[in-house]
Amino acid sequence: MAKHSTPTESRRHNTQKSGRFVRNTASFIFVAASVAVFAMGAQLVHSMPQAVAEHHASHAPSSMQSVWRNLHPADMQTQKLTNLSLSPEMRAVRDWVSGHYNVTPVKLNLILEQAELNARKYGFDPLLIVAMMAVESSFNPKAQSPRGAQGLMQVIPRYHMDKITPHGEAEDVLFDPRINIQIGTQVLAEGMQRYGTLRDALQYYGGARKDPKARYSERVLRMKNRLTAIAERDLQQDA
Repeated sequence: MAKHSTPTESRRHNTQKSGRFVRNTASFIFVAASVAVFAMGAQLVHSMPQAVAEHHASHAPSSMQSVWRNLHPADMQTQKLTNLSLSPEMRAVRDWVSGHYNVTPVKLNLILEQAELNARKYGFDPLLIVAMMAVESSFNPKAQSPRGAQGLMQVIPRYHMDKITPHGEAEDVLFDPRINIQIGTQVLAEGMQRYGTLRDALQYYGGARKDPKARYSERVLRMKNRLTAIAERDLQQDA
């Protein structure tokens, strides 16, 4: 015999079905909303480093924005993998310079690439330019002396405006590593042209031509010899 429900039982049954439907619908909406929030959060976290970098780049002085882009986190990740166009000697000394002067290898890539590029352009050993930066600024691109010397190679603007002007009139132009290394190497080449020997060119660069002991050139050349020995040792180990 089939069982017939009373009107009261029918209403109770319908109410229970409606309750289950509402609860199921609410659960579905909650899960969907949670997934959407999680996805938005992941996207926000992923985009934060680039947004921060772009903010700093857009608010940096115009002459420094190109430098900032070279140090952008995404570019750093690429540079970690490529070594740019560094010679084996430069790659060998980079690790020593990084540890000795507390400069990250990624930042050194740009500096050493420019040292190599400009040294070869003017006929110098690239390790000589690296030695000069070590002596002059300890690889601090923002270094500034009481005499007004600026940047990696401590160029004094008032003595070399003829070389600086083609790069713009911004006061901080020498804090751009690429421009500073280019002009510093030009100054050394100018000394070679005027005085004929590397020793005299270095003394000219250091503003100490009258020093009978040539202490500036001796200091730079000692550092260069040290870097050369480090490069040779590391290359022999890799051979």
